[in-house]
Amino acid sequence: MVELARLFGLSRQRIQQLAVRPGFPEPLASLEMGKVWWLPQVLDWAIRTNRPVPGLSGHTVAAAPLGRRAVVGAAELARQFGVGRQRVQQIAAKPGFPRPAATLTMGRLWYEDECRAWDRARKGGPATSKAAPSEESDPGTTT
Repeated sequence: MVELARLFGLSRQRIQQLAVRPGFPEPLASLEMGKVWWLPQVLDWAIRTNRPVPGLSGHTVAAAPLGRRAVVGAAELARQFGVGRQRVQQIAAKPGFPRPAATLTMGRLWYEDECRAWDRARKGGPATSKAAPSEESDPGTTT
């Protein structure tokens, strides 16, 4: 939300008001850290509603780093792995853990499918399996 506020030159409270209006794009994800929108949809909304975007003045924006894949934050990974958010940050710093899909003011986001594949591979399962990960062991340990 902070990024949208900067982009439009508005307060976070005003962005919250706009986000509940009909026609504003649905969030890509509603995470514990906050809602995350897909930038191309927000920019399309701005064009359709003739809303100025001062944050784009003279800049080109790479508009689709997240794409349409599910993303998770540290709180969601903590629940998935059965650890605290601080432990997630330690795990995320380890070699082999997926790189963040984006780093926002409110925190880092990872692609959910990559984190699940990492967790399955760490537990010795097939990395491409769609099976739900087990939460029995500490994700920071190797088996």
